[in-house]
Amino acid sequence: MSTLWFFYRKNLYLYGVGLWSFTFVNFLTQGIFDKTDFSTILAFSSYYLCSLILAKIMSLTTDIILRFLHYHVFFGVALLAGFALNSSELGFTISAIPIAIAVAYPMLDSGIRCFVKKDTQYVAKIYAVIILINAVHFLDYPFLRPMPEMALVGFSTAFVLVILLSIYLPIFTSKTLSDAYAKRLEDEIEHRIEIEHDLRIAKEEAETATKVKSEFMANISHELRTPMHAILGFSRLGEEKANTANREKLLEYFNNIDQSGSRLLLLLNDILDLSKLEANKTEFNFVKQDLQQIIQNVIDELSTVINSKKIIVELENTEVNLNVAFDKEKIFQVVSNLLSNAIKFNDEGKKIGISFRETTLPNNRSNENSGKVPAITVYTVDQGIGIPENELEIIFDKFIQSSRTNVGAGGTGLGLAICKEIIEGHHGRIWAERNDTCGATIAFTLPKNIEDLSDVE
Repeated sequence: MSTLWFFYRKNLYLYGVGLWSFTFVNFLTQGIFDKTDFSTILAFSSYYLCSLILAKIMSLTTDIILRFLHYHVFFGVALLAGFALNSSELGFTISAIPIAIAVAYPMLDSGIRCFVKKDTQYVAKIYAVIILINAVHFLDYPFLRPMPEMALVGFSTAFVLVILLSIYLPIFTSKTLSDAYAKRLEDEIEHRIEIEHDLRIAKEEAETATKVKSEFMANISHELRTPMHAILGFSRLGEEKANTANREKLLEYFNNIDQSGSRLLLLLNDILDLSKLEANKTEFNFVKQDLQQIIQNVIDELSTVINSKKIIVELENTEVNLNVAFDKEKIFQVVSNLLSNAIKFNDEGKKIGISFRETTLPNNRSNENSGKVPAITVYTVDQGIGIPENELEIIFDKFIQSSRTNVGAGGTGLGLAICKEIIEGHHGRIWAERNDTCGATIAFTLPKNIEDLSDVE
């Protein structure tokens, strides 16, 4: 603050010295060139400079913003108009009126603004009174033509008050300026804290993205390498033993190659499906149709695996109206993934239940009174090994399998991630729950009507 006041007071002193210097020079030169055109030009010009200095001091002490370029233009035009009128022999009084107004204008403008400004200190208002008196002095100049001594007294008084302002005004305004300075520092600190917070979040997001990318690359490399090694290994074995191995052994090699190739193809298909879904490049063909029929088709397709494990699949609550708007191929893929997982991790002879319930989803249209759209929820309930509580959300991430299911049972870890993308593409939601006794429940909800698809939050 001491540095701030040093420059503040230094400027006041400089303006004050300039003010009195112009006044004194004007007083001397008018005595030498009395009653000449040069004397008149010199008088008005020096008075105008003094007027500008008074206005500048006022803006410095009260933070009033003044338009000095506007003053210059006004004075230049007035000076030209005054001499044009004087050359037309209209007399000094008429020709001096516009110039006198232009000289007084900066003082009038700054002085009046000082009184209008609510937070102005009374010391500054005393100063405003002095410059307003000087302004009136120049307004009566064309009519009374007072002696230069009057200007000398007026500007000298203003000069003394400038010195007093430079000394005492800081006492009255220091708290205001210090508060403003503290507020500016506080705002700057808050701004820097916000920037630091944003940078920290961006850094954490970048680190998370890098970690996810690294994990993705590690997982995909492993998943691609394993079946590829199997294919190459059994191919070489078959090539080496083509003439010595019996037919059954060669068939075993071919069977292993076929299984590894099928697994590799499934992985590549899943990766392509997921990448298209995440990039919003998948087109959905929404048609209102029977959801139960699609689920029954999935059961029929998986009947061989279901029968081999002697698992019972039951459809419950089928009396619910299951006429829903969805993409047949995509929802078939979702149900197939969910049911395949339930079969894979269910014990032999256990039961899988698929049930339906009419429900609602939030509506993002603010003009709707209900705020809900009708929907259908499908529950797939198994009696298998279940899912730990802390893994109910992460199992929908890419290449993530539950710690209880990641036991060499196969799979790419992309199935539930694909299901999530497809369901969200239908403006629905999917989630996992733990059952009270054993096993887990995977449920998903779809809006029933096509017109409601874009209205779900």
